[in-house]
Amino acid sequence: LFYETNNDATPNVRLLSAGALLKFTVKPTGAFSGALKINGKNYTIANKFNLSGDQTVTIKRKTGDQSDLTVSLHLDWATGSRQVSGTVSCAVEGWTAPLVLNQAIYSKENQYQNHARYTLFVPPAIDAEGGTNSPAGDGIAQITNNVVGQCKLAGYLADGTTITAATYISKDSNAPVYVSLYKNAGLLEGWLHFGETNVSGLLTWVKTSGAFTKPITYLNGFTNVAAATGNLYSYSKSQGPLFGSTTNFVIAVADAEGASLDALGNPLQWHVHLKNNALIPTLNAGNPPGKISGSIALATGLIKITFSSIDNSKKTINGAVDLPSLGGAGYFISTNTGGSFILYPDIVNQPQ
Repeated sequence: LFYETNNDATPNVRLLSAGALLKFTVKPTGAFSGALKINGKNYTIANKFNLSGDQTVTIKRKTGDQSDLTVSLHLDWATGSRQVSGTVSCAVEGWTAPLVLNQAIYSKENQYQNHARYTLFVPPAIDAEGGTNSPAGDGIAQITNNVVGQCKLAGYLADGTTITAATYISKDSNAPVYVSLYKNAGLLEGWLHFGETNVSGLLTWVKTSGAFTKPITYLNGFTNVAAATGNLYSYSKSQGPLFGSTTNFVIAVADAEGASLDALGNPLQWHVHLKNNALIPTLNAGNPPGKISGSIALATGLIKITFSSIDNSKKTINGAVDLPSLGGAGYFISTNTGGSFILYPDIVNQPQ
């Protein structure tokens, strides 16, 4: 990946100066090739490292694109970092972005031991609590890592945008994420680190002003740096109920438009019972008027719920299970903004 950074080395991801170097291969002779992706376009890069492991390549961008790029690369021959480092820069536009590539070391012969499935949550920005500047809910994804170190991610950001990515895990259990969004008018970029039972990392979500989504939301655009987190997810019928003895839950939703607030201005809440994979409203639990129904896909840990808000409009929740917290989180889309969803144990009404 490459993107600009602040003085404290934190990400400063901007659409026109962030991207990825894909399918980069180095032969024993030092010859290398790959595809540099930036602003939704791919550019072939090929040359040969010198005896010091260095090389600089100029990428000529066609008329109508931005100015030419300079790619400076260094292959670490000596320290065993298994990295290519360097910079991508554009002198005319006045930016330089550090670049890091980690070697994909895993194979059928050298297998990745922590291959597993995870549910990932991309939380809202700090200023998105009300959901007026950017979505207030959690983006969600399912991650599957296999024995050859391939990492596949699929899910939704909290404005309803679909995300998919396929990448590889390094020897340090880090995986790059780069997804071009909104017909090249936005992106999701950052690094994820996999522990034995969890995943975490900073992901920057950029939506430029005027970028179109359906429904139309947040036309002013935003840049969110999110501390994404997730945990292992697995289920088999032999283990019994998904959450063990915890079977009663509270569903809480809130948005910036008031459509998911009760008469006192509080978030709407439903008491529900999980039976098999269905979320069923609990009778005589003081639930708000309107229908709610939903289910959990036990194979993936993804949650789908529909409910009627206070204005009688139908909303759809996309969420994911977080097994350690015995609950889950996600988002839904209102008319012009996004809302938040959480699922947590109904402590008062658990069966005895």
